[in-house]
Amino acid sequence: MALLKLIVCPTFNFLGSTFGLEAEADLLYISKRLGHGSIQTTADTYLDITPQYECNELSKVTNHLNSDVARIRHDNDLTK
Repeated sequence: MALLKLIVCPTFNFLGSTFGLEAEADLLYISKRLGHGSIQTTADTYLDITPQYECNELSKVTNHLNSDVARIRHDNDLTK
């Protein structure tokens, strides 16, 4: 329950930002919640690669590489 209170707290801090990114929340959303002037500030500060974030991103890459779209692009590149 303490974790839930932290996330819904009006102060959206480092921990909330990190959990948000791990949950695949949009970087623009997090940046605005933190009151940053740019997404770059948010990215530079909060895009640490946590084990969960790494796993999420690696899954995206793996899914894309296994997709038909990636295979079609690869086959097209080979025929050029």
